[in-house]
Amino acid sequence: MDPILSVTLIAAAGGSIRGLLDLYSAVLAWQSARNKHIKEGGEPSERPSFSASCDLAPDLLAAVFHVVLGAFAGFVLVLTGQIESSLMALLAGAAAPALLQQMVTVKWRLVQARAFGLDGGGQTGRFAQPAQGEPASLGKATESSAADGGRRDPEHG
Repeated sequence: MDPILSVTLIAAAGGSIRGLLDLYSAVLAWQSARNKHIKEGGEPSERPSFSASCDLAPDLLAAVFHVVLGAFAGFVLVLTGQIESSLMALLAGAAAPALLQQMVTVKWRLVQARAFGLDGGGQTGRFAQPAQGEPASLGKATESSAADGGRRDPEHG
């Protein structure tokens, strides 16, 4: 089987975990309501039905969306080399809604930063500061630093 397809299917299975957990929560709420009814001496014919704890149609539709989002997240992450194992694919599928929202947010912030001329750590000017732990010689020079021959000014060390 194609590795991309297998990772996508595993991530889709991970997406189904979210729907199963939602259904499990509804079953627990139903069980709790029925147990409370019994302890209070309620009539057996008046016990709460499952539909009182769960609206099945929207919950099933949400579960389908979770599966689709899980498959999409797995597909994107395997194409970008971010997933290397079945467990990673399963977890990415389960976390797909939050993971995809985070990816969109980060992408939007990058677009905003570029639109305002920010680089590196959000700095403008002669040099972007190197990442923490990175030697200063690896710092990325900007266009203005090329004009002065690459010399660092005292402010940026």
